[in-house]
Amino acid sequence: MSYLNELEAHLHALPRDERDETMAYYDEYFTEANLSNSAARKQFGTPKQFARRLIADFYMDADDESEIKPKQQLRMIWVVILGLLASPVILPVALIMVALLVSALATVFGMVLTIISIVVAILITAIVSIITGVAIVFNSLSGGIFFIGVGIAAIGVLLLIGPLMVSFMRACFNGLINLIKAIGRRFIKKEQIMKRKTIIGWSLLVVGVAMATSTMLIEKPGRVIWHNGFSYQKRESVKDYDLSQQLPRNTQDIQKIAIDATDTDIYVQRGETFSVTETQAESENKAKISFSNGELKIEKPTGDHSIFNFDWRELYHDNSPRLTITVPSHVHLNAIGITQENSEVTVSDVNANTINVRSNNDDVNLVRVTAQNAMVDVKNAAANLHNVTINKLRVQSNNDDFKLTGSSVKILEADLKNGDVDVEHSKIETGGHIRNQNGDIVIETTELPTFFDAQ
Repeated sequence: MSYLNELEAHLHALPRDERDETMAYYDEYFTEANLSNSAARKQFGTPKQFARRLIADFYMDADDESEIKPKQQLRMIWVVILGLLASPVILPVALIMVALLVSALATVFGMVLTIISIVVAILITAIVSIITGVAIVFNSLSGGIFFIGVGIAAIGVLLLIGPLMVSFMRACFNGLINLIKAIGRRFIKKEQIMKRKTIIGWSLLVVGVAMATSTMLIEKPGRVIWHNGFSYQKRESVKDYDLSQQLPRNTQDIQKIAIDATDTDIYVQRGETFSVTETQAESENKAKISFSNGELKIEKPTGDHSIFNFDWRELYHDNSPRLTITVPSHVHLNAIGITQENSEVTVSDVNANTINVRSNNDDVNLVRVTAQNAMVDVKNAAANLHNVTINKLRVQSNNDDFKLTGSSVKILEADLKNGDVDVEHSKIETGGHIRNQNGDIVIETTELPTFFDAQ
């Protein structure tokens, strides 16, 4: 088979007219130059290599994009790469260009994923906002109108930016194609026509923004919560409630404090007089206080779960529900018992014979506490003890850390799983142990007894 016949067999990727024109040109060229097969191979390489370069040249030199069908664009990228690799002279450059091509493809793919994520997020926001607004509209008219307005505005935004995002993705892909074809970027200005969905998008955006902003002027948006159904809380409704009137008349009779709460931060602190203060939304159930046989019992029902919150102050203020129990500085309690779920516990500057804290899913903090016996049992949360003085301290922790700093403990018994132990600037006088599964133990500048088990 002659060189030209073999060349024509490898040019099947070209359009028929282009292939015939190319073969006619090189048939005339070979005849005038009187090139033999061996001379052609020496000058142009093998017929297959030469065909790859000719195909690549065709696509790269195509000025009219209509010559390349959309289904052929991916194939064009491949044949251009093959054409570059077909020439040993430019092989190093070809390898660099292939690397750049892969990077460009990855960049375009990342942009597409980002755009899809944005569209999905806006769509979910619109749907959830409208459903939430409809669910609470009978509970709070202004809150319902606000969330419905937010949902409508989100749909308007989606209709407006959706075509722009599609156009942007197409532009990225066309830019990549133009880069491969090496003909530069070319901008085609088209007359902008106001389409129906653009008009609808702008209309919904204006209506939604008007609904949301008008209700914001009348009433500042708060938050939507779920507790046996949807309800709406105004921003101004979060306030402090003094529950001290429920305490016994003679607070000196209080020897024990038992606290059982869920979804509410607990603070036990030192002060001048006994008091109980609750910070929460107006519509939430208040804590129940009872007193019997020297024991003050405080129970807080399950809190509400926030779904939407438009109180921007929570970015820099903690407006979560909390119970604050103040114990006079001269009072030494027999026992403090706290059982908590899903919120933080902090006990500071108090004295008691026994302190027991059990907490799930949030941290426990003991600060400047004095006790004969203390037990901290936490799951999925950290135990942090600072400047405490305790005769016997027992700590059990699953799935988080235990930290003891600046403290004096006679006997320390700590058992952890899946967390780290950090003991610093402390003193352990008598003994005990630290046992940790799947975590590190760090003891620094701490005085230890002769027999102390840490493993």
